[in-house]
Amino acid sequence: MAASLPIINTSLDTAVPHVARHGIEAARDCISLPAAAGESAVGSLFVKLDCELVDKTRGVKVLVQTRYFRKPGQSGVNPQLPTQQTVGQFESSARLEIQELVISGR
Repeated sequence: MAASLPIINTSLDTAVPHVARHGIEAARDCISLPAAAGESAVGSLFVKLDCELVDKTRGVKVLVQTRYFRKPGQSGVNPQLPTQQTVGQFESSARLEIQELVISGR
């Protein structure tokens, strides 16, 4: 996945339901972050997505972070035995944070 192209929908169990529920629009509120040194895709998929929405009407700030990639040193196969696949060597996470906005004069 190219950096700065947001994920609109995916079959992964990700934060997409949270994004939709809280009114976040991918094109407006999300950014795909580039891979840091040593990070790589799991198969052909690399997801490092941050979405943020400040909703003054509801008085909240919503942050959704979705991650699906290999960290430095993680691999899909055992380096000592290339015919053996590894298990669980990737980060797969979704984080939802909702903060109440502090409005002066309350």
